[in-house]
Amino acid sequence: MKKLTALLTSMMLLACMAAVPVQAAHTFETARTDDYCKELLETCSDCYSLNADGVYTYTKCVYHTGTNMFEPYIANPGTYDRSDLLLSLARIHPESKFLVKIDLHGDISGEAARLAENGIKVDSVDGNTLYAVMNAEQVENFPASIMFGYLLSLAPSEEEVQETPAPAAVTAGDLNGDGKTDIMDVIRLNKALLGVEKLTDAQNTAADLDNDGKMTSNDALALLKKILGTVKQDPVEYTVNLSASYTAQDSYKVRIDEKTILGQTKFALDLLRKTAKAGENTLVSPYSVSQALGMTANGAKGATLEEMETVLGGSMDTLNPAFYTMRTKASNNEYAKLSTANSIWVKNGYPVRSDFLQKNADFYDADAFAAPFNESTKDDINHWVNEKTDHMVPQILDKIPEGVRMYLINAVAFDAKWEKQYQENKVRDDKFTAADGKKQDVKMLYSDEYFYLADAHATGVMKNYEGGQFGFAALLPEKGMTPEAYLESLTPEALHQMLAEPENTKVKTVMPEFSYDFGTLLNDPLKKMGMNTAFDEERADFSGMTDFSADTDEMLRLYISRVIHKTHIEVSPVGTRAGAAAAVEMMTECATAPQEPPKEVVLDRPFVYMIVDKNTSLPIFIGTLNSVS
Repeated sequence: MKKLTALLTSMMLLACMAAVPVQAAHTFETARTDDYCKELLETCSDCYSLNADGVYTYTKCVYHTGTNMFEPYIANPGTYDRSDLLLSLARIHPESKFLVKIDLHGDISGEAARLAENGIKVDSVDGNTLYAVMNAEQVENFPASIMFGYLLSLAPSEEEVQETPAPAAVTAGDLNGDGKTDIMDVIRLNKALLGVEKLTDAQNTAADLDNDGKMTSNDALALLKKILGTVKQDPVEYTVNLSASYTAQDSYKVRIDEKTILGQTKFALDLLRKTAKAGENTLVSPYSVSQALGMTANGAKGATLEEMETVLGGSMDTLNPAFYTMRTKASNNEYAKLSTANSIWVKNGYPVRSDFLQKNADFYDADAFAAPFNESTKDDINHWVNEKTDHMVPQILDKIPEGVRMYLINAVAFDAKWEKQYQENKVRDDKFTAADGKKQDVKMLYSDEYFYLADAHATGVMKNYEGGQFGFAALLPEKGMTPEAYLESLTPEALHQMLAEPENTKVKTVMPEFSYDFGTLLNDPLKKMGMNTAFDEERADFSGMTDFSADTDEMLRLYISRVIHKTHIEVSPVGTRAGAAAAVEMMTECATAPQEPPKEVVLDRPFVYMIVDKNTSLPIFIGTLNSVS
């Protein structure tokens, strides 16, 4: 059953007419114009306009680089109905058969029997999912109220594929010897790639469309493009989504212990300390960087792993489930959203270990991609980051250097409204004294808050976002002390105690409206934090990532060449938007307190600030504001 499920998933990814992404998280789009798209638009110009309000309008043809599929672009995907699409395709292709996935709750066996009574073949049942083979007429008559599934492929049933005789000799792409290349050949090639079916020598030759002497996913892509009639360049020029082969298994949420929390607090503090420059605005996301490094550490061994674990503040056996818990417990609604995405990009032909990819799928839900690492790959990675950060970090890479074999990337998007938003009369023109002493015009936000922060060298405030899971913490150093000097005085224990146990008292608060972008290489900060071996091309041990032997293949030894980090923040009267991306580049060669006079925190000069997960009191973002201009 597992092999059949994997086969169905692979068929879904490669079926040319089934242009419905199964999981949006595994798909990104690049506009493409060619003859096939024009023909498809002309053929299907009326096929999907099924809603009375006419929201389906076509502006271009889209090629899904994640799933290797074409489809007309739909201007309003929020109203896109998969059963409408299935009905439309049935009308366009009345002679085809359809493999339909149906998600049901309740009497699965009874539903299967009812389908059989109506002449519909049940292909398989897996949990609450039923797969059925239907002709166009059966799709038309299928009750729309239970058509929760989507089209997997325009294909004959598996039984008919098995009945097709395998010839002694075939032409390129014609694996079943019927004189043509079509979706049946794609199915057979996918079965061979998954180990479900063994091909003859002649069929292996026919399957090797890129003539590299072996059968790979590149050949499946080349065959698909041959069917579409759009082969215009070598198939290795395209990114291939491998994620279907590494489906995330259920991991368990854990209680994050005090030691891990203090370790991550230290990591956050150290990261900002080693990154911040006097007089400049800084913003890092320890949450983002730790996940990118966590995925990387899952392929490290020996001293390389020990140093990474020391810097990250715990063993990977502890951190993997902790990062999983933080990621999956984060709220994601219209008031407060913290969304996280991870991906691993591997250069075509580099033998990455499947257990390494599977572990990162399990704990980080990491997509996996094989790519040529050319200009198109750079664009694909930047597009992925732009999408996953809600367009707050439009580009993470400016180039892919020679010798790079892998990228491990995390992207974070935070968007939350204040629990108490600022009315117009609470937003006033004022002045902010920058680090250089110059007065800057600024919009100041006035409010009364009730969570006061303080230590020997700073006073501050915590302001909640809607829903209460996240808070904005600001710490104003004493006069004469810079934010950078204050950070040096701060200990992880003191910072955690302040964030976890704020004083419940009224705080008259004034803070500036501000926004900025920040980007940096983290190589030197991480080395200063103790992570040296991972950057050493002679001593780094990432043998847990690859099947190459470090002893026999010295020129293919992986090491970290760059850790790239980019962030964005906008603080407004409505709330806060913040985005972050971190890329690891792997290269070879509450009771009320007694009443007292209100405290005041006026953030009109440089200060330290954080966006805090109040479940753990850990900073998601942490930065310094030295200037608002």
